Amino acid sequence: MPLPAIAFGAVLVLLVVGVVLVVVRGVRRSRRGEDRIAQHGWTRIPDGADVTAGWIGWPFDRATEPGEARDVVTGQYQGAHFLHLRWHQHEGSTRGGGSSDNEDYNIVALRVEQSYPHLSVVRGQHRIDRARLTSQTAELETGDARFDRRWQTLGDAELGRAVLTPEVRAAMEEQGHGWAFQPGSITRVAPWTYYAGEEAMTEELDRLAALLRLVPAEVWRRHGGAPRFLQSLGHGQPHD
Repeated sequence: MPLPAIAFGAVLVLLVVGVVLVVVRGVRRSRRGEDRIAQHGWTRIPDGADVTAGWIGWPFDRATEPGEARDVVTGQYQGAHFLHLRWHQHEGSTRGGGSSDNEDYNIVALRVEQSYPHLSVVRGQHRIDRARLTSQTAELETGDARFDRRWQTLGDAELGRAVLTPEVRAAMEEQGHGWAFQPGSITRVAPWTYYAGEEAMTEELDRLAALLRLVPAEVWRRHGGAPRFLQSLGHGQPHD
């Protein structure tokens, strides 16, 4: 057999082995996630349920068609009520022959009793087109030129500038993912990873809470008080 054919065959075998390992690892993680759901008595909600009614900004305003919630789980974690889901939506141009993509995001949400103004903080590569912004999701600058180049901040200017202290901005740079204040919840949003799902959701909840614990107490007081979940979650530093 010619040497190029042997090399091609070896590469093909390695690719097949790699795909099999990814699938096996994903299935194992999915099973661990299901075991965790059963162990804690959490509830799985059918795909397509309207669990994000009224949510705007990141990532919803990137969609060109209505999205759908999948792999939805809800329950109590360390005394805090959470919602976890994979959000599937269509993004990009759907007219004139332009390109388009289907995108998925991991979203974890912690329930809040306060009615905070909307605020989305989005990593630069996931920016929402300015043509799709509204008065509720207007773009604002924090006053930190470096941060504003790397992130897009949308929503209430007063809340945004107060919440995004130097400590919060530094933690966001370290974590690398976006978040948003939505009606009844504060959410953390990250691009979907293969079967990350339920096995990793509590780590995502801890990361979100740890980030929000960096917000000064006087900022929370000016906007109705701190979320109750901060009493039990996020007492450590954000995870790497």
